[in-house]
Formats: sequence, structure tokens, C-alpha cells
Amino acid sequence: MVTKTTNHKMSKRTQVDRTQQEDSYGTRSEPSITTEPSAETLQAPNIVIVIADALGYNDVGFRNPKFVTPVIDTLSKEGIRLDNYYVEAFATGFRASLMTGKYFPNTGSMAFIQNAVDNCVPHDELNLAERLQRVGYSTSFIGKWQMGYSRTSCLPRNRGFDYFYGLDFWENDEPVLDADGEFGTDLITSKAIERIEMQDDDKALFLTVAYETRKPANPPEEYKNKIIDIPDGKLGPLKSPRKDFA
Repeated sequence: MVTKTTNHKMSKRTQVDRTQQEDSYGTRSEPSITTEPSAETLQAPNIVIVIADALGYNDVGFRNPKFVTPVIDTLSKEGIRLDNYYVEAFATGFRASLMTGKYFPNTGSMAFIQNAVDNCVPHDELNLAERLQRVGYSTSFIGKWQMGYSRTSCLPRNRGFDYFYGLDFWENDEPVLDADGEFGTDLITSKAIERIEMQDDDKALFLTVAYETRKPANPPEEYKNKIIDIPDGKLGPLKSPRKDFA
């Protein structure tokens, strides 16, 4: 899910040399990108990407009235909704595609990267955050990273993000030690709101917020009790009630 907010000014503009591109569906060479100052001011939009990891296709209010998702429903109504799309099911492959613009088999990320695995999404090209960072954006990643953890070079702060807060709960390079007893989803949401509210008006923001929704939830009762029409039948081999995934 991608949303754009109010435009902000940037002191530099991206210049794309389109003379290197072919007017066909054939192979195109990489556009050259410079950051030369320009007398013409570029209006750069804030960009917020929300990833609801493995959220069920029908587990939103605008598709199924049994679910209470008013904010998502409003975004669907007021924005553009894509109903026909194909994405990689694994978290790593999807994120690699999102950040590189490539089909996931071409990203070098063919499997789910576990915490202790000694590899990450390849560094052989700039990703989306790095490109936006180069043209003056403030960049933040909050939530589930899943693109490599075992080496410092794999972590968000070395992959184009100025700021990171996320699983398994680190803030930049320091562990989060004051979150015991807090609901993880609320922590991610609060931190995302904080980053938006503290953003400098003269600098555009690129923010990625990635929730972990693929496992049984343990939400506060005030939310769980709102979903009363979903049967508690099991999901195949899973032992948790269906409602716990909603």
C-alpha cells in the first residue's frame, strides 16, 4: 500500500538523461542520475509505503464487512485500488522486488532470509531508499526488515535508510529496552507517526512501515472483540483460531 502526502520542496532535482533510453520494449540502459542544483524548484512528494505482511486478500473491510478496517477502507475509497496483481509470497523476495524494481528471481533473493543466515539482498545496485536518499529525501524504515541481518552491511542503516526501528526491536544501532509489555503493532505505529510529525517541512520523507501479520495475533481485547462474526475454525494444519489472524 503506497500513499503520498503533501508536496515539499527539495533544494536539488533529479535529472534523468533519457537520450540513453530506447523508445521500445527492448533493453534500456540505466538512466544517468545527477543531483546538480537547479533554479527550477522540484516539488517532491512525501512517500509512505505500508507493508501488511501476508494480510489475507479478503481480510479487509472493503472486501468483507465482517472485518473492521476503517482507515484501510478509506484509503481504498479515496485512492487507487489494484485488484489484479502478482507478488512474491515470501517476505524477502517481495521486499527485494519492492526496493529494486525487479522480478524477485532477478534480485538474488530466492529464499526467505532467516536471522542467522549469512547473506542478504545483494548490494550490486542502488535500491529505492538509496536513490531517494541521494536526491535529498529523509528515509526511515519501521517494522519487519527481513532483507538480511547477519552483517552490518545488510542492515537498514547501510541500505539507504537514515533511521530504523523494528524487529527484533532495535532503534538504529541500539536495542529497545523500554518496550516490555507493549503491543508490538502499537509500537511500530506510534514510531511511524512520530517520524511523520517530526519531519522537517523543507525536506521530503520516504517512510516504509512493515507490519508482521502472518502469525496468530494477540491483540488488545478492545480490538479482538470488534470482530465477532468470524468463525473460530482452524486454518488447515494451523492450530490457532481463524479469528486470531484477522
